[in-house]
Order: sequence, then structure tokens, then C-alpha cells
Amino acid sequence: MTSKPRTTTQKCHEVFTRESTLEYLKLPYDVSGQVLTKSSLARRFITIETAPWIHPLYRGCLTLEIANSSNIAVPLRPGESIGQLVLFSVDFPDSEPGVRLDNGAKDRIEGTYFGPVSPELPMRPIALDRRAVIVGEVNNTRSFAHRCVRAYCDGGWLVHPVSRIGNRQLRIRECQQPLEVLKSVLEAPQPVYRLMLYLSPDEAMRSLEDVVNVQPRELFLPPGVDTQEVIAKARKLGLKPTCACGIVHLGISPFSIRLCAI
Repeated sequence: MTSKPRTTTQKCHEVFTRESTLEYLKLPYDVSGQVLTKSSLARRFITIETAPWIHPLYRGCLTLEIANSSNIAVPLRPGESIGQLVLFSVDFPDSEPGVRLDNGAKDRIEGTYFGPVSPELPMRPIALDRRAVIVGEVNNTRSFAHRCVRAYCDGGWLVHPVSRIGNRQLRIRECQQPLEVLKSVLEAPQPVYRLMLYLSPDEAMRSLEDVVNVQPRELFLPPGVDTQEVIAKARKLGLKPTCACGIVHLGISPFSIRLCAI
């Protein structure tokens, strides 16, 4: 597999640039990777100063820090192969420290960068877990709430579905073991990083009273829920809602998620 710059870049002496790959990676739980500079570029003193190790379950385009240590300009054009991705098989002994089992999935390693589709600046590690609470008809395979659960599980998030039915288990192919469906957002473990309301506007208005007690870092109101009344009440309660679909925010279309039986 090769990595490719998005834009034409003229590399001069001691010049650095930050680019991203055109490829979007989705590594399984037992595979890690490393990016190496192609030998044809290395002979022209171009090096890719990317993170040396891509952890299992990584999702997103790779950010590449490209450096030219020569005094000759080297043009890099969109679509040009500049690197190679080497994949490694990873074993996780049950006794290995620092490995956590969650959502019934395989052992996962947490990281700071998830789902980027463009070059990312350095981020401070976030103390909050990447925990997503999704409220709606999660047991209905045709609903956006159900598709959102599947998208976030596939993206390596810690997912807690919430439905007014509650007290049920949700089986999806992205998780080996069923997810427990909560009856209220108040039952979700803390802290909550992202909370999404796939409800009617009236139901969302009533749910905001519980949401304010959870204090999520991010609150998403998908289309159809983002009415002026809901937005005004959320802001009055001290919340900062984002009017967007949580699935689209991951960089994928809700309609690209194939329907499947529970």
C-alpha cells in the first residue's frame, strides 16, 4: 500500500510540510502498521516523519510530516506514491498490562487521533474516554440511531445505546457480544464524550433535562431534531449543541451502512 499527498508540494532545503494520505485506513484489532519512505524519495533526501507506529483499530487518513534535508527542491504531486505501509500481526496475551476489554470487542488500545480525513495538528491527549451515548430507536435496524451505533462501534468508540424500551440487548455485527441498551442517559457511565439525540423534537425537549445532568463534552442534534426550540432550550441549560448528524461527523454517509437483522 502506498501513501499519497493531497496537493502539489515543492520541497526545498530544510522545509517541512504536513500532508495526509488519500487512503482511509481501518485496521483490525490484531494488526498494527508502520509507514516507510519509498526508496526513490529517500535517495533524494525526502523523509516521512510520521508517527512510527499505527496502533490496532486505527481509523482515518494518516497525517504525514514530510521533510527535505537536501538543498534541492523536489516536487510532490497529488496521487504520487511517496510511502509504503508495512503491516504487522499483533498478539495480546491476557495478562498484558494496559489492554482493556470493552463493549465485548477484542482488546483495544486507546489513542488521541480517531477518524481524521485531513492533516491534523498535534492534540493534547484527552482525559475523557471516547465514549458515545446514542439515544433513539436503536433496536430498529432502519433507524439512524441504529446506524449510528454501528458506525461508532466500527470506529472504535465506547458505545452506550439508549432507548425508552431499555433493558434489552442489541446485537450488531460490529461487536462480537451484545450491547446493553440503557433506558436513560443517566445510566450511562461517566464521563460522556459525545451524546447524540435521534429523537423527535418533543422527545428531545424532554430528554435535555437528563442530558444536562450528564454534561457531555459534545451534544449532537441531527437534522429534524435541531429545531429552534430544542436549540434554545439546550443553550438555556448551558449546553453547546452541534447541529449535525453524528454519523456524517465520522466522515461516512448513513446510507453507506448496510442494513442487517439484529
